[in-house]
Parts: sequence; C-alpha cells; structure tokens
Amino acid sequence: GLCLVYENQIAAWCLSEYNTQGRCEIGIATQEPHQRKGIATALTNAFLNEAAQRGYQHVGWDCWENNIASAA
Repeated sequence: GLCLVYENQIAAWCLSEYNTQGRCEIGIATQEPHQRKGIATALTNAFLNEAAQRGYQHVGWDCWENNIASAA
C-alpha cells in the first residue's frame, strides 16, 4: 500500500485488498480536509504502476453509490 503524509498525519492511503492470483482490489480513502485536490487520483496511479510491476493483471474498483468522485 501507499500513503500520503501531510504535517506528520496520514492524509490519504491506498491499499491492495483481496489479493488472489493476478488480481487485487483497491482500498482507498482521503481524509476530508485533503479531498478534492487530486490526491486519490495520484495515489491510484502510483498504486496501479506498483500493481503492474508486481504482476497483477486485473485490479478491481468498487465504491459507495454516493461517492460521485470515485465512481467517475
């Protein structure tokens, strides 16, 4: 997983969940004061690069229905 630290506190994190043969799911969260700044997008891109380097061929993404930014 990856995390972004801002002023000695975790602002956002992105973890690999439900790992199976060549597949994983993304678990991601951004603390409210840091939302809408592109942090989740940057972490997702870094996560996908790392997943590819580790041989994952399929990455799943689910989110709450009311999480419009994540669903987009």
